[in-house]
Amino acid sequence: MVKLEKYAERKPNQLSGGQQQRVAIARAAVNRPRVLLLDEPLSALDYRLRKTMQLELRQLQRTLGIAFIFVTHDQEEALSMSDRVVVMQEGRIEQIGTPRQVYEEPGTLNVATFIGEANIFEGEIISANNQQIIVNILNKQRAVKTNHPYSPGEKVHVIIRPEDVRVWNHHEVDDTTDMFAGTVEEVIYKGTTVDLILRLADNQKISATEFFDEDDERLEYKMGEDVWISWSPGWEVILPHEG
Repeated sequence: MVKLEKYAERKPNQLSGGQQQRVAIARAAVNRPRVLLLDEPLSALDYRLRKTMQLELRQLQRTLGIAFIFVTHDQEEALSMSDRVVVMQEGRIEQIGTPRQVYEEPGTLNVATFIGEANIFEGEIISANNQQIIVNILNKQRAVKTNHPYSPGEKVHVIIRPEDVRVWNHHEVDDTTDMFAGTVEEVIYKGTTVDLILRLADNQKISATEFFDEDDERLEYKMGEDVWISWSPGWEVILPHEG
């Protein structure tokens, strides 16, 4: 089941780290427990082997049909491995939900900052009407949908994920009414993406992730370049202000 048939005669010190992990999992699973606890099982493995083991663990869980409780500090691993995520802070449960719910609809500021990267803006409610509010962000008013009741004058946190941020060169835009002026501070090339660290006019730093695609071949930014920054309406998450 853990694909180690041809290594059956080897001693433990003749097995690689990944193979030893497979042996440990087999020893735990052979008794068919109702629940299997895996506490940081992949933390010592290199990137490629870790990805392989993630896939194999998911397949093994389906084959065994038992519950796996998988403890990890790797947010990407938690999202990709789980059917349900429990985010804990100092021994207390902050939120329980599907990976998508926890990432896209964080219930607290701790969850928003712990799961993935997040840009956090200070905002103030201008008006509230049914499920839509008008919030002031960096002296610009944005209409935002929310299920949480807010009152005019209330302070809030506005959460924007880096992949939802759009960065424009000055020659690419004409109407900058709903955009924020910024400067490129860091450019980090990652192959399929370019990560940018941007400084806004009020000196706040935010992150943006730009994805390469065949329709937009130019993703070249220079440190110190002045740009315009925006995000698509509806992608914001509004949370009550925490001191």
